[in-house]
Parts: sequence; structure tokens; C-alpha cells
Amino acid sequence: MNPDDVGRLVLDAIQHDRFWVLTHPEMGTIVEHQVKAMLEDQRLTR
Repeated sequence: MNPDDVGRLVLDAIQHDRFWVLTHPEMGTIVEHQVKAMLEDQRLTR
């Protein structure tokens, strides 16, 4: 991703108090999988 685009995403996240900045579409799937794993067994990673 273009660094200027990432910078805009980060600035927007800071201004709107958002913790997560997902810079690649596949990251949503990865985050979803991780959250499901944490809910199943309260572990941070598998």
C-alpha cells in the first residue's frame, strides 16, 4: 500500500479513536480468525 495512503488511514484512526488500522484486505480475515480463537479458548494465539 502506498505510504501516503497508510498515513491518511493512521491519521483518521487517531482522530476517530480507532485502535486497528487494517492496510490490506486479507487482514480482516486474519483478525476475524484470531478473535474466534480467543473466544474459544481465551488464548491470544494458536
